[in-house]
Amino acid sequence: MKQLAFIIFLSAFSGSLFAQNTQKNILTFGFGAGIHGIAYKSDRCSEKSNHYGFQTGIGYKHLFKPKFGISTGLRFMSFSSSGVLDYIQTIDDAVDEDNKTYTHRTYFHGLEESQKQNSLLIPVEAVYVIDLEKKLKLQFDAGFFAGFSVGNNFKTVSGSLETRRFYYQQNLEVYGDYRQHHLYTESDFKGKYKFKPSFGGIFGAEFLYSVDKNFDLTGGFYGSLTMTSTIKKSGGEVYDPDCKASDAYSNTIYNGVLNTDSEVKTHPFSFGVMIGFEYTF
Repeated sequence: MKQLAFIIFLSAFSGSLFAQNTQKNILTFGFGAGIHGIAYKSDRCSEKSNHYGFQTGIGYKHLFKPKFGISTGLRFMSFSSSGVLDYIQTIDDAVDEDNKTYTHRTYFHGLEESQKQNSLLIPVEAVYVIDLEKKLKLQFDAGFFAGFSVGNNFKTVSGSLETRRFYYQQNLEVYGDYRQHHLYTESDFKGKYKFKPSFGGIFGAEFLYSVDKNFDLTGGFYGSLTMTSTIKKSGGEVYDPDCKASDAYSNTIYNGVLNTDSEVKTHPFSFGVMIGFEYTF
C-alpha cells in the first residue's frame, strides 16, 4: 500500500510539472523482448532456469526543459521460469485404511515445473536527453513502478512424483502401482498461483531518430527488477496427499513450488531490447 501511494505521489508531482510549463508533450509506444525471469530461492528445487518474455506499452512523456523530463504510462510484461524437484517429501502420522499410522513419502523424480506470470506495470521515470546529431538523440530514463498481476499459471512439463508408505515398526516401505491403496506415480499437474501488487525499479536507454519534427523512431534496451516479493502463499507442502484427514485421500492437491510453507520470495526481472516510436503534439 505504501508503494502504491508513493507511485500516486510521483504521478501527482509530475502532473504539477506539466501544468507549470508545457514545452513538449509526447506520446510513446514500444515493444521489446528479452530475458524475463522470475527469480526465487527454494531449498526444494535442485536447479532453476529463467526464460524469455516480452513487453509492450504506451506512455506519455513531458520535456519541461530541452534535456530533462518525466514520463509515465502503462506496460504489459510477461515473465516465466522453471524449477526441477528432486527430493523426498515426508509427512508423519499418516493413517492407512486399517487405521495404522505410517510416514507418507513423496519421491520427486526430476519433476520440472514451469511458472508464468503476466503483469501490468505503471512506471514513473525521470528522462534525460542528449543531442548526438541533427536527427539523432540518446535518451536515458530511470524510475519506479507499481506492478499488478493479470494472469499466471504453472504446469509440470517432465519428470514425475511417486507416493510410498513407510511403516516404522516393521521397517517396511510399500510402493508400486496400487491406486486402491493410494500408491501411484503421477506427472501431469497444473494450476495457478496468487500474486500480490509489487513495487520495483525500471530503467532504459534508447536512440531517437527524427523522421520529421513530430515523429521519432526509437530503439534501445530496457531493464526492470521487482523489489518486493510478488507471491501470495497459502502454505503447505508442494504435494498434499491428504493422508491425515478423516476422509483421507479424497482431496489430494499439487500446490506447486512457490505456494508452500517454505521461505520462497519471488522477484520478476527483465532485460531486453526494444523498438518503438514517439509522436510530439
